Amino acid sequence: MGAGAMKARIADLTHNLKTIAAYQTQPPIEAQVSAVYSRESSQCKATHLVSQLKEGFGTAMNYWFFALMFWYANYLQEYRDVDVKDLTKALFACSVTVHGVSVMLLFAPNFLEGLKAAGGFTK
Repeated sequence: MGAGAMKARIADLTHNLKTIAAYQTQPPIEAQVSAVYSRESSQCKATHLVSQLKEGFGTAMNYWFFALMFWYANYLQEYRDVDVKDLTKALFACSVTVHGVSVMLLFAPNFLEGLKAAGGFTK
């Protein structure tokens, strides 16, 4: 075996030893990363739960308002003799307005954070 082949063989063995050493350090690093991810995951789940509850409550209020609008429209049609065309226009306008307001309120916290962040640019 020549000197060049011997150097290549030693380099290969050294590389293999470094690989084995790297694999031995893997479990402690995996444990540290796993601990960080589990902590972040629990915080993210709580934040996500709150945001989903807000969205569900907003949607429920939206449909409650729609039901109230249709009940009142029925009342107006029966007892106040309101034209159906005018009633349909009013119902459509109210439903579009309520939907827009509910979507706007869902993103109000993000909008307020954006205004605070942009406050430094306008001064």
